[in-house]
Amino acid sequence: SYMLSAIVTEKTGISMFDYLKPRLFDPLGINEVFWEKCPQGITKGGWGMFLKPEDAAKLGQLYLNKGKWNGSQVIPESWVDASTKKQIDNGKFGYGYQVWVEDRPGGFAFNGMLGQDVVVYPDTDMILMINAGNREMTQSGNLTELMRSYWGDGFEADDTLPENPEAQLSLKNTIADLEGRGRFVSPIERGGWK
Repeated sequence: SYMLSAIVTEKTGISMFDYLKPRLFDPLGINEVFWEKCPQGITKGGWGMFLKPEDAAKLGQLYLNKGKWNGSQVIPESWVDASTKKQIDNGKFGYGYQVWVEDRPGGFAFNGMLGQDVVVYPDTDMILMINAGNREMTQSGNLTELMRSYWGDGFEADDTLPENPEAQLSLKNTIADLEGRGRFVSPIERGGWK
């Protein structure tokens, strides 16, 4: 990945970060991103990118949408398809083009150091953004295995939870509190939910 970044810099005369900014980061509205460079000014390529969890999830959504964002084809669909398929055997599920293949058929992951992952399961239209702090460096650590135990190959999309209005209200109130908005009044307080 570092060598690919160096090739982009050699061919374009600009860093990988500067190359991707107008082509990827700007179209997705990713404005706060930092990507480490080596002493020669080459973007590290395969590591050293810092961005907010919601922006990392945007990259997963872009790939889930086959390269489209807000109706525009940001990256070619053919690239998304090829990059998320097994191109090389890694002794686990496989590795695409800078993307790890997951155990769930069609699933793939952008794996960051120390538990920063974006996992995409297209068959369930699901993205998992994991923002952790641990010692895991690859796709085979304890946190990743725990995630797979719930949403991996055995997860069925129709495994829906029963409706729980009280829990839904609690979640809405937690979100409102975090956003600094007022609380919602429950139907119990209005005489409902008996």
